[in-house]
Amino acid sequence: MIKVDSKMQFKIIISSLIIFILISISITLAGIYLGRWQSPVITQISRYIPLPAFYINGESVGIHDFLSDSEILTEYFARQNLDYNKESIRNQIYEKIIELKVIEQLANEKELNLTQEEIDEELIEILGVTNLNEEVGDITEELYGWNYKTYIKKVVRPILLAQKLEENFYISHGVNQIRSQMSGFYDVVIEDESQFEEIASEINQDSSKLISGDLGWIKLGETVPEFEIVLLKLREGEISEVIETRYGFHIIRLNEKMVEENEPLYQASHIFIKRPSFIEYLEDQIQQATIVTLLRI
Repeated sequence: MIKVDSKMQFKIIISSLIIFILISISITLAGIYLGRWQSPVITQISRYIPLPAFYINGESVGIHDFLSDSEILTEYFARQNLDYNKESIRNQIYEKIIELKVIEQLANEKELNLTQEEIDEELIEILGVTNLNEEVGDITEELYGWNYKTYIKKVVRPILLAQKLEENFYISHGVNQIRSQMSGFYDVVIEDESQFEEIASEINQDSSKLISGDLGWIKLGETVPEFEIVLLKLREGEISEVIETRYGFHIIRLNEKMVEENEPLYQASHIFIKRPSFIEYLEDQIQQATIVTLLRI
C-alpha cells in the first residue's frame, strides 16, 4: 500500500482548493462580464471583486456599483408592480451612471464644490423631514435600499452638482447679457415700433428671421404656455415686455386676432434670441466622452 505523507496530502488539498477557487472566480467573472449574471447573491459577491465595469474619460466604474444600482431599480419596479426587463434596466443604469459621472467630472473641472449645509438642506427637502436624525437612514433604507451615506452619494450629490453646473453654464454663456440686450431692444421698439421688423430680421435666431419675425396665425396649444399667456393679454398692435420660455427670450407683438369656428386665432410676430441649452450642452459632453465598456450591458 502506497503511503502519502501528511505534508504532501496537505499540499494536494491546498492546491486543489486554490484551483477550485480560481475556477469559481473565473466562472463568476465570465458570467458577470459576458453572461449578464445578476442576482442579489451576485451583487454581494461583486462587492469583493474590485474590478471595473467600464471607464468614462479614464475613470473607472466598479462592477459592484453597476450591479447594485441595477438591483435597486429592479426591486423598485417589482415593489411598484411595474413591467420591466433586466436588459432595459441595465441600459437605464448604464446611461445614468455615464451622465452622472460626466456631470461630476465637469463640476470638478470647474471647481464647483458642495458644502455640508447645502447637502443637508437638499436632503431635508427631498425626504420631506424637518431635521436630520437617525430616522433619516431608516427612510432611505426603506425607500431605496441605501443607507444614509450611500443615498447622499447616489442621489443628493448628483442633484446638487447638476444644479451648480447648470447655473455655471448659464453664467458662462452670458444669459444675463442676453436679458440686458433684449431689454435694450424692447426700449427701442416701444420708442419706435417701426424698428420691430428690422430688429427681428437682424437678430432672430429662428426661421422667422427671414420674414421679419412673423409667426403667422397661432392656435392655443400650438406653443408654450408662457407665450400663450402673453398672447391672451395683449391687445392688437400691443408689444409685450421681454418674456422667457424654454426656447429663449421673446418680445411679442400681437398684430391681429380673430375667431374662426369658435376658436381664437392670433397673428403675432416676435423678436427672439435663443436661450443657451444646458441639456444640449450636457448631451454634447456625454457624446464626446470616451467610454470603454468591459461587460455586456
